[in-house]
Amino acid sequence: MHFQFDTAGRELYLRYFRDVDGREVDFVVVERRKPILMVEAKLTAGPVLPALRYLKEKFPACDAYQVHLHGERESVTTE
Repeated sequence: MHFQFDTAGRELYLRYFRDVDGREVDFVVVERRKPILMVEAKLTAGPVLPALRYLKEKFPACDAYQVHLHGERESVTTE
């Protein structure tokens, strides 16, 4: 994010998402008040969490990934 600001002048902000229903996503990169990247970080592999799917449905143009430290796959992109 700092590299993008320094080299391209993009103002990116790192946020997290949590709503009143308890859904949360660990990392959300925001540009011009709109999310452009969502990342959920886990220790082990598993199904894509409902909170990430929910937020992806709200912002379909935003890339969304669930990454984990242990497991066979490096990441899962939600569709």
